[in-house]
Amino acid sequence: RSAIIAKKVKYCGSDCQLKSWPGHKAECKRLRDDVLFKPSPPKPDCPICFLRLPHAPEETRYQVCCGNTICLGCATVQDETCNFLCPFCRKMSPNGDKEALDGLKRRIEIELNDPVAVYYFGCKYFKGTMGLTQDSRRALELFRQAVQLGHTDAHFTIGEYYLRGNEEVGGKDMKKAKYHWEQAAIGGHASSRHNLGALERQAGNTRRSIKHFKMAAEAGYEISMDQIKKDFVAREVNLQTYREISQAHKNAEGEIKSEPRERANANRTNVFPTRFSLSK
Repeated sequence: RSAIIAKKVKYCGSDCQLKSWPGHKAECKRLRDDVLFKPSPPKPDCPICFLRLPHAPEETRYQVCCGNTICLGCATVQDETCNFLCPFCRKMSPNGDKEALDGLKRRIEIELNDPVAVYYFGCKYFKGTMGLTQDSRRALELFRQAVQLGHTDAHFTIGEYYLRGNEEVGGKDMKKAKYHWEQAAIGGHASSRHNLGALERQAGNTRRSIKHFKMAAEAGYEISMDQIKKDFVAREVNLQTYREISQAHKNAEGEIKSEPRERANANRTNVFPTRFSLSK
């Protein structure tokens, strides 16, 4: 067995691991924090407009024909011009739910076991869209499959299962919710990073919570920036730090926003699981 947090030490079994824990607990947690607070990778760019992809998956479109992801702004412009050819593989866009669903299945079962396709398929079961019967248990199976393939949004969504106490995961379990949000945050998931900040604030760990809110705000996450403003007013964040975070947040927003995206988001329908952002 490996150490639960740092994965740096091997043990012959759980009894040996528990016996050794008091001796390396502090070092194990320090190593974990080195990973947790390491600068997160940025979101990739939309391959059409070359602006950074938004944080929320509902503000993107997944091309089931070839597996590329574009922003909703570029997808809307494509729809408005009645151009139904994929800009990458030049195949026709799916005509109706059945073709789209078949495309997802092909990406999962036949071609690449694509983690994004697995996650999207789970979202369809979660919401009961595209002709599928709503089935949150089947959705959870797909989210867990996507987690095994390294999908950060799937980690975030499973964390919400534990937050809400869904019967599919055996009830509320904030330790497991935190674990999944940590894994997602390490991968650059801003909503998970914000939720970790809220959990630390609830536990009375103000300094750790600010570190999480700072990282999420600097990635362009608006709710975390709002919390940083509150912390500045409460004198938990000094003026210089507040200015640095504000400027980084403004820069990140500039890399994400565009007129086509704002127009598209005003008319979009959310087909993903509801995303909870914890308050402090």
